[in-house]
Amino acid sequence: TELANLTFEATSDDLNVSIDGTVATVSAKSDSYAGTTSFTLSVADSDGLSTSADVPVEVTEIANKAPIILIEDVQIKYNACTYLNLSEIASDDFTSYKKLIFNFEAENVTLDVIRSRKYQLRMYTDDPDMEFDTLFVTVTDDAGLSTSAKIIMYVNSLPNRAPKIAEIP
Repeated sequence: TELANLTFEATSDDLNVSIDGTVATVSAKSDSYAGTTSFTLSVADSDGLSTSADVPVEVTEIANKAPIILIEDVQIKYNACTYLNLSEIASDDFTSYKKLIFNFEAENVTLDVIRSRKYQLRMYTDDPDMEFDTLFVTVTDDAGLSTSAKIIMYVNSLPNRAPKIAEIP
């Protein structure tokens, strides 16, 4: 039987297998999978005769992914401090949160590094009507992969203000 008359099919529970001509491309179905597994390769000819064989595969390297930002918002107090651990802000599949590089940007927030690798977020503003601010965060792992996000900081204890009377026409 000519090679052009053969039909190839591959099946696996753990692997994605695609066949283009006589080349099989194999990858793990899960990014976190590593270990020894196999796929079943079936070959059939134009007369309907077929055979199958298990092909062993060892997945040795897991692909590194960019860090993940874990929070979308945080409650902070007006003109007071709120504490966030780095591990509450982001995580990574290969790099410990202690080794991640954090870059914060905001107009109305002061960030001070304090003991135990915590970040102290201190909100300061002269505007008692400000109800929230945006903190822009970029997190980079050891391999240089980065993720950026906006974290909304809601102010939950604005100072007490005198009531306002609208102008009467």
